[in-house]
Amino acid sequence: MVNSNLFKQLSLILLLFCTLGVYGQYNNVYNKMQNAKNCFKPLKGSFFDNVLSKEVNGEKVNYMYIFSNKSIELKYILPQIDSISDSCDYFLLFNKKFSPSAYIHDLPACELDINSFKLFKGEFNKRSYILLTAINNGSGKSTTLVFCLLFDITNHQEVKFFPLWSKYGGTSCFGDFNNDGKLDFLKAKEENNQLKIILMTLDGEEFRKYDDKHYIIAKKSKSGVRIIKKNWW
Repeated sequence: MVNSNLFKQLSLILLLFCTLGVYGQYNNVYNKMQNAKNCFKPLKGSFFDNVLSKEVNGEKVNYMYIFSNKSIELKYILPQIDSISDSCDYFLLFNKKFSPSAYIHDLPACELDINSFKLFKGEFNKRSYILLTAINNGSGKSTTLVFCLLFDITNHQEVKFFPLWSKYGGTSCFGDFNNDGKLDFLKAKEENNQLKIILMTLDGEEFRKYDDKHYIIAKKSKSGVRIIKKNWW
Protein backbone atom coordinates (compact mmCIF):
# COMPACT_ATOMS: atom_id res chain seq x y z
CA MET A 1 0.00 0.00 0.00
CA VAL A 2 1.42 3.40 -0.97
CA ASN A 3 1.89 5.96 1.80
CA SER A 4 0.58 9.02 -0.03
CA ASN A 5 2.13 11.55 2.37
CA LEU A 6 5.59 10.06 2.06
CA PHE A 7 5.19 9.78 -1.70
CA LYS A 8 4.24 13.46 -1.97
CA GLN A 9 7.22 14.43 0.18
CA LEU A 10 9.62 12.42 -1.96
CA SER A 11 8.15 14.02 -5.07
CA LEU A 12 8.78 17.47 -3.63
CA ILE A 13 12.32 16.49 -2.68
CA LEU A 14 13.06 15.40 -6.24
CA LEU A 15 11.48 18.55 -7.66
CA LEU A 16 13.54 20.82 -5.44
CA PHE A 17 16.77 18.99 -6.24
CA CYS A 18 16.19 19.23 -9.97
CA THR A 19 15.29 22.91 -9.66
CA LEU A 20 18.06 23.93 -7.29
CA GLY A 21 20.89 21.80 -8.60
CA VAL A 22 22.79 22.67 -5.42
CA TYR A 23 24.28 19.64 -3.64
CA GLY A 24 25.23 21.62 -0.54
CA GLN A 25 21.54 22.14 0.28
CA TYR A 26 20.54 18.47 0.23
CA ASN A 27 20.24 18.16 4.00
CA ASN A 28 18.05 21.24 4.42
CA VAL A 29 15.68 20.00 1.72
CA TYR A 30 15.25 16.59 3.34
CA ASN A 31 14.71 18.10 6.78
CA LYS A 32 11.92 20.33 5.46
CA MET A 33 10.16 17.66 3.44
CA GLN A 34 10.26 14.50 5.54
CA ASN A 35 7.68 13.68 8.23
CA ALA A 36 9.71 10.76 9.54
CA LYS A 37 11.28 11.39 12.92
CA ASN A 38 14.84 12.58 12.45
CA CYS A 39 17.05 10.71 14.88
CA PHE A 40 20.15 12.84 14.19
CA LYS A 41 21.21 16.22 15.50
CA PRO A 42 24.25 18.32 14.47
CA LEU A 43 27.38 17.65 16.48
CA LYS A 44 29.22 20.79 17.56
CA GLY A 45 32.69 21.19 16.13
CA SER A 46 34.51 21.35 12.81
CA PHE A 47 37.44 19.79 11.00
CA PHE A 48 40.64 21.79 11.10
CA ASP A 49 43.91 21.32 9.23
CA ASN A 50 47.56 22.35 9.80
CA VAL A 51 47.97 19.19 11.86
CA LEU A 52 50.15 17.33 9.39
CA SER A 53 51.36 18.61 6.05
CA LYS A 54 54.00 18.34 3.34
CA GLU A 55 55.52 20.85 0.99
CA VAL A 56 54.71 19.97 -2.61
CA ASN A 57 56.04 22.19 -5.41
CA GLY A 58 56.61 24.96 -2.92
CA GLU A 59 53.11 24.78 -1.43
CA LYS A 60 52.00 23.33 1.88
CA VAL A 61 49.55 20.46 1.41
CA ASN A 62 47.55 19.21 4.39
CA TYR A 63 47.06 15.48 4.78
CA MET A 64 45.31 15.23 8.14
CA TYR A 65 42.19 16.90 9.47
CA ILE A 66 40.95 16.52 13.05
CA PHE A 67 37.44 17.10 14.33
CA SER A 68 37.56 19.76 17.03
CA ASN A 69 35.02 18.18 19.39
CA LYS A 70 37.15 16.22 21.84
CA SER A 71 34.31 13.86 22.78
CA ILE A 72 34.70 12.33 19.31
CA GLU A 73 38.20 11.12 18.45
CA LEU A 74 37.81 11.52 14.70
CA LYS A 75 40.50 12.19 12.08
CA TYR A 76 40.37 12.36 8.30
CA ILE A 77 43.59 11.33 6.55
CA LEU A 78 44.54 11.57 2.89
CA PRO A 79 46.60 8.69 1.43
CA GLN A 80 49.87 10.54 0.84
CA ILE A 81 50.63 10.90 4.52
CA ASP A 82 50.43 7.28 5.55
CA SER A 83 51.92 4.77 3.13
CA ILE A 84 51.92 3.80 -0.50
CA SER A 85 49.56 0.94 0.31
CA ASP A 86 46.71 3.38 1.02
CA SER A 87 45.49 4.61 -2.34
CA CYS A 88 42.41 6.32 -0.90
CA ASP A 89 41.63 8.51 2.07
CA TYR A 90 40.29 7.09 5.31
CA PHE A 91 39.03 7.95 8.79
CA LEU A 92 40.38 7.20 12.23
CA LEU A 93 37.63 6.97 14.85
CA PHE A 94 38.68 6.08 18.39
CA ASN A 95 42.01 5.01 16.82
CA LYS A 96 40.34 2.52 14.48
CA LYS A 97 40.73 2.83 10.70
CA PHE A 98 37.72 3.01 8.37
CA SER A 99 38.10 3.40 4.62
CA PRO A 100 34.97 3.99 2.48
CA SER A 101 36.76 2.73 -0.63
CA ALA A 102 37.27 -0.67 1.00
CA TYR A 103 33.49 -1.13 0.99
CA ILE A 104 32.36 0.85 -2.04
CA HIS A 105 34.29 -0.25 -5.11
CA ASP A 106 32.65 1.79 -7.87
CA LEU A 107 33.58 5.28 -6.68
CA PRO A 108 34.00 7.96 -9.38
CA ALA A 109 36.75 9.54 -7.26
CA CYS A 110 38.70 8.58 -4.17
CA GLU A 111 38.82 11.73 -2.08
CA LEU A 112 35.92 13.40 -0.33
CA ASP A 113 35.30 17.14 -0.31
CA ILE A 114 36.49 18.21 3.16
CA ASN A 115 34.51 21.46 2.86
CA SER A 116 31.28 19.48 2.59
CA PHE A 117 31.76 17.50 5.82
CA LYS A 118 28.86 17.61 8.30
CA LEU A 119 28.79 15.54 11.46
CA PHE A 120 25.73 14.39 13.41
CA LYS A 121 24.97 12.29 16.45
CA GLY A 122 21.83 10.28 17.16
CA GLU A 123 20.18 7.21 18.62
CA PHE A 124 17.90 4.52 17.26
CA ASN A 125 16.69 1.38 19.08
CA LYS A 126 19.01 2.12 22.01
CA ARG A 127 22.05 2.23 19.69
CA SER A 128 24.28 5.31 19.48
CA TYR A 129 25.41 6.56 16.07
CA ILE A 130 27.61 9.15 14.43
CA LEU A 131 26.76 10.18 10.89
CA LEU A 132 29.18 11.99 8.60
CA THR A 133 27.79 13.33 5.32
CA ALA A 134 30.19 14.35 2.57
CA ILE A 135 30.32 14.93 -1.16
CA ASN A 136 32.35 12.70 -3.46
CA ASN A 137 33.13 14.41 -6.76
CA GLY A 138 33.96 12.47 -9.89
CA SER A 139 34.66 14.03 -13.27
CA GLY A 140 32.04 16.73 -12.84
CA LYS A 141 28.62 17.22 -11.27
CA SER A 142 27.15 14.35 -13.26
CA THR A 143 29.09 11.88 -11.12
CA THR A 144 28.70 13.67 -7.78
CA LEU A 145 27.53 11.44 -4.93
CA VAL A 146 26.60 12.12 -1.34
CA PHE A 147 28.26 9.83 1.18
CA CYS A 148 26.39 9.02 4.38
CA LEU A 149 29.03 7.37 6.55
CA LEU A 150 27.30 5.84 9.55
CA PHE A 151 29.21 4.66 12.62
CA ASP A 152 27.63 2.64 15.43
CA ILE A 153 29.55 3.87 18.50
CA THR A 154 27.47 2.13 21.16
CA ASN A 155 30.68 0.34 22.13
CA HIS A 156 33.78 2.44 21.39
CA GLN A 157 35.88 -0.70 21.37
CA GLU A 158 33.75 -2.34 18.68
CA VAL A 159 32.70 0.43 16.33
CA LYS A 160 30.57 -0.71 13.39
CA PHE A 161 30.92 1.10 10.06
CA PHE A 162 28.15 1.42 7.48
CA PRO A 163 29.33 3.34 4.38
CA LEU A 164 26.28 4.41 2.39
CA TRP A 165 25.93 6.61 -0.66
CA SER A 166 23.17 8.17 -2.69
CA LYS A 167 22.76 10.64 -5.52
CA TYR A 168 21.15 12.86 -2.89
CA GLY A 169 21.16 12.29 0.86
CA GLY A 170 21.14 13.68 4.39
CA THR A 171 20.10 12.97 7.95
CA SER A 172 16.43 12.59 7.05
CA CYS A 173 17.24 9.72 4.69
CA PHE A 174 17.42 7.68 7.90
CA GLY A 175 14.41 6.45 9.84
CA ASP A 176 11.89 3.64 10.04
CA PHE A 177 10.00 4.26 6.79
CA ASN A 178 8.09 0.95 6.63
CA ASN A 179 7.33 0.64 10.36
CA ASP A 180 9.18 -2.63 10.92
CA GLY A 181 11.28 -1.34 13.82
CA LYS A 182 14.54 -1.35 11.83
CA LEU A 183 16.71 1.56 10.75
CA ASP A 184 16.23 2.37 7.07
CA PHE A 185 18.07 4.44 4.48
CA LEU A 186 16.56 6.05 1.38
CA LYS A 187 18.92 5.60 -1.55
CA ALA A 188 18.62 7.46 -4.86
CA LYS A 189 20.43 6.17 -7.97
CA GLU A 190 20.57 7.38 -11.54
CA GLU A 191 19.69 4.69 -14.07
CA ASN A 192 19.20 5.34 -17.79
CA ASN A 193 18.67 9.07 -17.23
CA GLN A 194 16.10 8.34 -14.56
CA LEU A 195 16.19 8.61 -10.79
CA LYS A 196 15.29 5.52 -8.77
CA ILE A 197 14.66 5.59 -5.00
CA ILE A 198 14.86 2.35 -3.05
CA LEU A 199 14.77 1.40 0.61
CA MET A 200 17.84 0.00 2.34
CA THR A 201 17.31 -1.55 5.79
CA LEU A 202 19.79 -2.42 8.55
CA ASP A 203 19.69 -6.20 8.75
CA GLY A 204 22.19 -7.40 11.32
CA GLU A 205 25.65 -6.23 10.25
CA GLU A 206 24.83 -4.35 7.04
CA PHE A 207 22.26 -2.36 5.13
CA ARG A 208 20.51 -4.48 2.53
CA LYS A 209 18.06 -3.63 -0.20
CA TYR A 210 14.64 -4.27 1.35
CA ASP A 211 13.12 -5.86 -1.74
CA ASP A 212 12.53 -5.35 -5.45
CA LYS A 213 8.84 -4.50 -5.07
CA HIS A 214 9.06 -1.05 -3.45
CA TYR A 215 10.56 1.85 -5.40
CA ILE A 216 9.93 5.22 -6.99
CA ILE A 217 11.18 6.06 -10.48
CA ALA A 218 11.27 9.65 -11.70
CA LYS A 219 12.28 11.35 -14.94
CA LYS A 220 14.31 14.54 -14.53
CA SER A 221 14.13 17.57 -16.78
CA LYS A 222 15.10 21.23 -16.70
CA SER A 223 11.63 22.18 -15.49
CA GLY A 224 11.50 19.63 -12.69
CA VAL A 225 10.65 15.97 -12.29
CA ARG A 226 7.89 13.61 -13.36
CA ILE A 227 7.08 10.44 -11.44
CA ILE A 228 6.71 7.71 -14.02
CA LYS A 229 6.39 4.62 -11.82
CA LYS A 230 5.91 3.93 -8.12
CA ASN A 231 5.21 1.25 -5.56
CA TRP A 232 5.75 2.51 -2.01
CA TRP A 233 4.37 1.98 1.46
